[in-house]
Amino acid sequence: MAYNSPHRGSYGGYGSPARGGHGGGGYGGAQPQAYYGGAGGGAGHGAGRGPRRSGGRYSGGGGGGGGGGRYSQGGGGGGGGGSHPSKAEQEADRVAAKIKSLRSTLFRWADPHHGAGTDAAAGQGGAAAAAQQAKQEEAFNAQSEMHSFAKWIEGLWKDREEVKAAWRVMITEQPHKLPLHAALLGYMLLAPATPTKSKDAANKKEDADATVAAATGAAVNARANNSADPEDSAEADLYSLGEGHQEKGHDSEQTAKDETNESKRKRSAAEELEAREKTYETMGPLILTDLIKAFQLWLDSRMWRNVRLSLHLFACLLNLRVVSAQSFRDLLGSFASVLDEPGVSAARGDRAAICVIEALCWAGQDALAGEAGDGAVEALADRIGTYGRSRKVEVELISPWPRYAASAEEDASLREESFESAVTALENLRAGGWQRPAFLPVPSELLPPALHAAAASREADIELPFILVPPDEEEDAGAVTFTSASLAAATNGASHLKHASKRRMVAQQKRAAATTKGEEEKQRAGAGPPRLSRSARWFAESVPSSTSPSGLVLRSLLADVVDLYEVNRKECARILFDFARWCRVGTFVGKSVEPTLGLCGDVEDEWQIVDGDVRGGWSLDDTLVETVLSIALQLPTPPHTGLFYSCLLREIVTLSPQTVAPAIGKSVRRVYGAMRTGRADGEVIRRFGDWFSVHLSNFAFQWAWKEWIPDMSLPSAHPRKAFARRVVELEVRLAYWERVKGTLPAEIAEGVLPAQEPTPTFTYAAEGHPHREAALALIQSFRARATAQVIMANMDALKTQIVPDQQDDAMYEDAAEAANDGKVRDEREADILVRDIIFQAILSVGSRSFSHFLNVVERYHALLRQLSSTPELRKAILASVVRFWARSPQWVQIVFDKLLQYRIVEPTDIIDFVFQPSGIRFPDLVVMGSGDGVEDSFSRVDSAAKIPRDWSNASWWDIVRLTVEKVNGRVDQVRKRLEALEREEAAEEEQKAAAQVAGDEEPAKADQEPTPAPEPKLPLFPGASLPPRPPVAASPVKTPAVPPPLAKKAQGTSAEAKVALEAIQAEQRKVMVGTTRGFAMLLKASRGNLSSSAGPMLDEHTSQEAWLAWWVRAWYRDFARLFAKQLAANNETITSLVLDELAPLESDAARDIFDRAVQMASE
Repeated sequence: MAYNSPHRGSYGGYGSPARGGHGGGGYGGAQPQAYYGGAGGGAGHGAGRGPRRSGGRYSGGGGGGGGGGRYSQGGGGGGGGGSHPSKAEQEADRVAAKIKSLRSTLFRWADPHHGAGTDAAAGQGGAAAAAQQAKQEEAFNAQSEMHSFAKWIEGLWKDREEVKAAWRVMITEQPHKLPLHAALLGYMLLAPATPTKSKDAANKKEDADATVAAATGAAVNARANNSADPEDSAEADLYSLGEGHQEKGHDSEQTAKDETNESKRKRSAAEELEAREKTYETMGPLILTDLIKAFQLWLDSRMWRNVRLSLHLFACLLNLRVVSAQSFRDLLGSFASVLDEPGVSAARGDRAAICVIEALCWAGQDALAGEAGDGAVEALADRIGTYGRSRKVEVELISPWPRYAASAEEDASLREESFESAVTALENLRAGGWQRPAFLPVPSELLPPALHAAAASREADIELPFILVPPDEEEDAGAVTFTSASLAAATNGASHLKHASKRRMVAQQKRAAATTKGEEEKQRAGAGPPRLSRSARWFAESVPSSTSPSGLVLRSLLADVVDLYEVNRKECARILFDFARWCRVGTFVGKSVEPTLGLCGDVEDEWQIVDGDVRGGWSLDDTLVETVLSIALQLPTPPHTGLFYSCLLREIVTLSPQTVAPAIGKSVRRVYGAMRTGRADGEVIRRFGDWFSVHLSNFAFQWAWKEWIPDMSLPSAHPRKAFARRVVELEVRLAYWERVKGTLPAEIAEGVLPAQEPTPTFTYAAEGHPHREAALALIQSFRARATAQVIMANMDALKTQIVPDQQDDAMYEDAAEAANDGKVRDEREADILVRDIIFQAILSVGSRSFSHFLNVVERYHALLRQLSSTPELRKAILASVVRFWARSPQWVQIVFDKLLQYRIVEPTDIIDFVFQPSGIRFPDLVVMGSGDGVEDSFSRVDSAAKIPRDWSNASWWDIVRLTVEKVNGRVDQVRKRLEALEREEAAEEEQKAAAQVAGDEEPAKADQEPTPAPEPKLPLFPGASLPPRPPVAASPVKTPAVPPPLAKKAQGTSAEAKVALEAIQAEQRKVMVGTTRGFAMLLKASRGNLSSSAGPMLDEHTSQEAWLAWWVRAWYRDFARLFAKQLAANNETITSLVLDELAPLESDAARDIFDRAVQMASE
């Protein structure tokens, strides 16, 4: 029912009790005028207030009241409450909430309580307040908590499938808890809570009644609390089930409802206990057996990280005498066999070797147990060492600290961690008597003291399986892709199917269609990074050594956490900041770590330094900052976007700014110091500047800028000054010019801050420019949305006015005099001038925002394509863009990207424009008053210099990189389309063949309606396959109807896709050749300033020309490693067209870097 009010609108109707109680909507808004009623009211009460058996909990609130009607009439009433769900739906919701709570409870075991109190304390008093809050929390004790938690898990027998699934996630997504998880699993194996046969029937019945009563009481109590979190209620339900506690205090109405099902629950619990008594099965063996099966499936699915973490778990279980040491060594031997494969790739060999190295570090001396254990482990180490010495990989091209010229002091602090470091760590592990890293908690020490003797005397009775490491390539349709149902299929013994060549495509197509985005994310997370990258290190004394077993294991754990928790940076930061909680007491020291924090050990233990070997006592802040930044600086690309690492570091700093800020400052000073001699790679400098600018913008732009004042006298291309300029430029993008200027000392602002804001530079804005009126009128035409025909008519009229005739040629003695009268030399210059006016007018209209620019480009897209009909005119258009945005390289990149996207220019045009800026002669009227004359102009070209552009500005390399990536992305897109069409055609042939065999193939019906053909789409870039540019004045032509026989052909075939792929690959080849030629020409021109190998002594006294040559080589190195596969695919073409001409000698820098890139692509 609804209640109307003449001035307040109408109240929403109430839902009936059977429909969920008060679900009514709100009343209409008040309105003093009599003619129109008020606006609609708000939503009604959210939950119904009727009995729960009527569905009140699930019924939604009624809709908002309608707007008040005219003439003082009330508006429409709100909707009633929603209907209650069925019993099956209620049961499904209850089970889903219970499962969700089960997983959450398992995942959060031993986690610190990060509640509102801790957050508030951290916000009010920083680290000190947060530490004080942490002290008030009860410390986790594994030995005392182990029994209750294991008993709770044993009580979840009916949900054992969900428990097993949760354990798979715990092992593969919580690497920091592996020792604790191993201890818990060992406890359930060593002290299982198994029912005994000595119990008589009465005792069994009492146990069943107690279990049922506990579950029933907890469920009733949870449902009685209306405001409680459903997850918390279900969690209480689960704990009650395991511990046998009975909750009281539920209301009588709810009790009456649940008593109807009590007898059924009693019978179910009794039957479950009876089944367990007959089989004596417990959760421990079930979980371990399932993890071993999952390990085999992860290996078949090439989920290398899951495989590696499973090996870590097995190594921990060696300490508890759960798994056989002999089977563990045999398992590692299977991975070592990969290293003996003929022609094994570096990526595959490195993965297998890292699995063996880390597993031995985790196992320690426990891997030596059994007969011939010493010899087997020594043999494994020898095989790893042999592989490391024979391994042929490119190192110099991906080094973050390339060795040009550096002092001994810099060499001592700047180091790299790589696969070679892991091999050295294994050798150090052997030299130390196979002692596991001391900071790792020993699982046996986490068990209650009563079980220590049982663990030490136990005979390992679980054998790990013998496996064969599958090849990396999916050579047949039987290659496994991990999905949520694949583990169950493997457990049931599903065998791989044998398909013929055509059937393989069909199976791959079905598998690709069945794989959802979520499953793809699981696959990527399970696989991890493709290989171990070279990571920069700059702390020596406060972090673990990169060649020690402790450093290898610790950094691997931190890197896994960072990569796994990319989806939740806040949670990732909390885990990293609490990392000391999962190590031995004393692993980390400092103000940010409580002295007693850790899973095992004692504060008074002195284990950190033994015989000069540092095994603990490191700085957590330094370790975290160095680890996260080094991952962000990995070459050629980091695992995730750079912004993620910037945001992650921000969250870490926010947790404890007083302790993490010094680590940030030391990192900046170390890397900044490496720039003095050019020791840091150019791409490392660019990324480091990108992160530092974001960091400063998040913390009020505060930095000790005065330390950099002496460097403002360096050449503008010196890496230190270029870095400071990059940081300030990005700060301006993230804030605004006046804000940043106020944070800089005068000397810094004068040295690196542009003199003016990054505003447009409109060439025709000056009062004295001859074509000012025409340009302003054109801007008004664009704003008035004039048609393209009108625009071109006005420009054609202007063109006839500025082209001189024979009398004008005799009148003007030089071009400058003609320019003063608004004339040009010839028709070619007239075309360039007209296009410059049009494009600068469009850029002026679109300069207000990105959306304004897109709107004007889309509106006049046909006009712009008509104006860019030749390569020379397209380069003139690009020059107009750079001159207009001479103060904002960011906007130049944005406009270039959209011109590529809308097919107004080609990729080769941008490459030629960047590397050959002096190839076009512009009229004086175009250059007069343009952006070339502003201070710190991005468009200025020094035609007399060997390197005409300022390559110390990373924006020029950004433009080249984005252009090449655009072409490569288009190639990948067309290739995927070709593969999809081939799969579809293979499936059709398979269906036809099957129909012919079955004899039920039917002829196609003649009257069958053809599939409508889609509109033909233009290729991404203009080229041979692009239709002619339409005339602007042409009227729209309707596409004729496609005849039925051509309808299927218009959809595209694999043959047509192959032609399109070949065309776009030809475009890609042109871009790769043009870019390589551009860099090779610059390197050849600057050969006297910088040699090809190590380079001269670079320091603050090096000339501007030499530093520009250094930047050119740095960007060429980045180009080579980023696009190594594309360069290798076009090796012969590039060598014959570019290198044989410009770099004939092997010692030439261009050829040397190119050969390294080809080698890198073959690894």
